[in-house]
Amino acid sequence: MTSLPLLLLLQAAAPTVGDTIWVARTARVPAGHEARAPDWQPGDPLQLLGPARVVRRGNAVELRFPLVAWAPGEHRVSVPGPVLIAPDGTVDSLPGESHAIAVASVLPPVPDSELAPQPAATTIPRTTWTLAPLGILVGVAAALLVPLHLRWRRRGPPLRIEPPPAPGTESVPVDRWIAAGET
Repeated sequence: MTSLPLLLLLQAAAPTVGDTIWVARTARVPAGHEARAPDWQPGDPLQLLGPARVVRRGNAVELRFPLVAWAPGEHRVSVPGPVLIAPDGTVDSLPGESHAIAVASVLPPVPDSELAPQPAATTIPRTTWTLAPLGILVGVAAALLVPLHLRWRRRGPPLRIEPPPAPGTESVPVDRWIAAGET
């Protein structure tokens, strides 16, 4: 029983394939200078997961790069130094540091020849059929749509609103004009 806690301790000590690994690089920055993370792509089998995080603490800056390893073993990685921007606009960079990252495997420690592939799985037949979900759906739809339909049908006749007469229009004395000979 003592091997299980030891195994869990060993697994927690080293990251495994596919885990996020944070590689940090700390450097001193001269006063008045701004520090930025450089563009960097580590070599295969390591992959950068996102932009670096730059954390400034007093006169030092810490660059943290999120990496992932796609193969087990020990990998050497050269982490670049920060890019320094002086107050006058000149740009300089600090040298990188080399780190060793040990990545554990998630597969059992047996040779590949001993791992036999499993046969293809067949489809699982459904033994029971039920119309209950369809009945519930129809019931809920009817409960919602029938009252809505009845309310829609009970609207009543449409309202007819006559426009009011335009202000200032008086009836024209057409009869008097016709009697006077106008056409």
